[in-house]
Amino acid sequence: MTNISGIFSALRSRVPSTSPKKVISIHIGRNSLKAVVVRRDRKRLVIVSAAQVETDTEATYDLNKIGRALSNLLNELGSYPKDGIIVTDQVKFLASELPIPPGKKLPEERLAAAVAWEMEPYIDFVVQEGLFAYRLQQDRTSTDNTPVLISAMGKSEFEAISEILKDFRISLSHAYSPDGAFAFASEVRGDAENRIVISCQHSAITALFLSTTSEAFVLKAIPVEPGFHIAVIETIPVEPGVPLDQQIKRVVHELTGSIGEAKEVVVAGDLASEELIDQLKAELSTEVTIWKPEENLKGFGITLETGDMGPAYAAAMGAAVQELGLVGRPLGVTDKIPLIKRVRERVHLAPAVALATVILCFIGHYAFVKSRIGHYTSEVKELEQKKKVFTRLRDERTRLTSRQKDIAGKKRYLENLPERQKNLVLLLSGIPDLLPDTMVLENIIQEDATSFSIAGSALQASSIGLFANQLSRLEAGKQVTVKAITKQDESKEKGRLPYGFSVELTLKE
Repeated sequence: MTNISGIFSALRSRVPSTSPKKVISIHIGRNSLKAVVVRRDRKRLVIVSAAQVETDTEATYDLNKIGRALSNLLNELGSYPKDGIIVTDQVKFLASELPIPPGKKLPEERLAAAVAWEMEPYIDFVVQEGLFAYRLQQDRTSTDNTPVLISAMGKSEFEAISEILKDFRISLSHAYSPDGAFAFASEVRGDAENRIVISCQHSAITALFLSTTSEAFVLKAIPVEPGFHIAVIETIPVEPGVPLDQQIKRVVHELTGSIGEAKEVVVAGDLASEELIDQLKAELSTEVTIWKPEENLKGFGITLETGDMGPAYAAAMGAAVQELGLVGRPLGVTDKIPLIKRVRERVHLAPAVALATVILCFIGHYAFVKSRIGHYTSEVKELEQKKKVFTRLRDERTRLTSRQKDIAGKKRYLENLPERQKNLVLLLSGIPDLLPDTMVLENIIQEDATSFSIAGSALQASSIGLFANQLSRLEAGKQVTVKAITKQDESKEKGRLPYGFSVELTLKE
C-alpha cells in the first residue's frame, strides 16, 4: 500500500471572502439525520444549535423519506441559516497520486480530465454526469507524482437533495463524504502526544491517528498542524454479533502496532456512549474519552450556545469547520462550478486541444501504471529469491533438528551403557543356576538398562512357572511377568519342545 504523505493541508489559513459566516451542516446517516448550526466569529466557532431525529433503515436512499425526516429535524432545530451543507456516503472519497512532477503547473482543464480519469473506476455513474472536487499538494511532493484528494458525487443525486432543501429555503453549497468530514472533527491539542480518534457508526468504524510524524505506513497521512499529521486507515465494516468494544479494541491495537503508542483514544459517532467508554477503559491501557467539540476542536475557541451537543455530531462539525473557511479550501463537491462542465465550456479551446489533453492524460496514466507494474514485478522477483533462501534454511534446520535428536539418543545410550553391561552380566551369570533341565532359552533381549525380555521353550508348562519363580528370587530382581505360554505344533517344527514362553524381567535400579 502506497504511503501517501501530505495529501491535504488543514493548516489554518486566511478565511476566504466567499466562505459563509453561518451554516447549517446536515449529516444524512443510515438511521438518523443530524444537524448543527455553526457561526464563524473571526477565527472562532460558535455552535448555535443542534438536533437529531431517527429515520427508518436505509431511509438515506429514499428522497421522499429524507424530505419527511428533514422536516421533523428542522422543526426540532428551530431557526437556521439559508446556507447549508450535507454529509452523506453518496459522496465517494479517494486518496491517490497523479503523474505530475513537482512544481509543474497544468491548466485547469487538464487537471480536471486527469482527476475524472483517476476517479472513474471507483464511481457508479458516468463521468460526464458527476461532480468532482480535488486538491493537489505539490508543495509536499517528494517524488515524480503529486498527491491528490478527490471527492465525487452523481450530479442527479446532488440536484435531488438540493431541490428538497430548497423547499425549506436552504441553499445547498457543498456535499461532503463522512470520512472527509470526520478527518477535521479533531485536532492535536498542543501537548505533542499521539491520539486516536474513532467514529462508531451503525455500519462501519472509521479510525484516525493524530500523529507527530507523517511516516506512517497507512492509506493517508494528512498534515493538520505544523509537526502533526492524521494517519487515516480505511473504514472497517461493523461485524454483526461481535461486541463493539472488542472491535474498537482490535482497531486500536492495529494502529498502535503499526504507527506507535497513543496517549488517548477519543470515541465519536452514533454508537459512542459513556457505557462504551467505561468498557474500553477497562480493556485498554490508554486513556479513553468521549468526543466533545469544546475539547477536540479547542483550538478554534469553541463557544456552545446549546447544551445538546454529543459525539454523534462529529462528522457534521468537521464539515462545518471546512465550509466556514477555517481550514482552507473545502473538500466537498458542488454543482456551482462542475469540473467536467468547465472543461467542456472553455470555448477558447479547440477540439484538437481537448482531444490532445485526453490523450496526454491517458498516456500519463498508462506510463504511471506501467512503472508501478515494473516496480511490483521487481519486488515479486526479490521475494521469490528470499523464498528460496528461506526454504533452504528451513530444510537445513529440519536436518539439523533430526541430527540433534539422533545425537541425543546416542548420548543417552552411552550414558546408560555401563549399567546395561553390569545388569546383562548379572543376568547371564545367574541364569544357568536357575534354568530347569527341561527348558531351553532361545533369546534374551535387553530393552533398556534394567529391563529384559526372555523367550524360550519347555518340555512341561510347570517348568515355566518354576523358572519365573526362580527369576523373582534374584537379589537384584524387581518384577517378573510371564507374558505368554503357547502350545507349539510339533508337526511343523521337529525337535522343538512343546511349550513356548515369553517372560519379562525388571531389575532394581
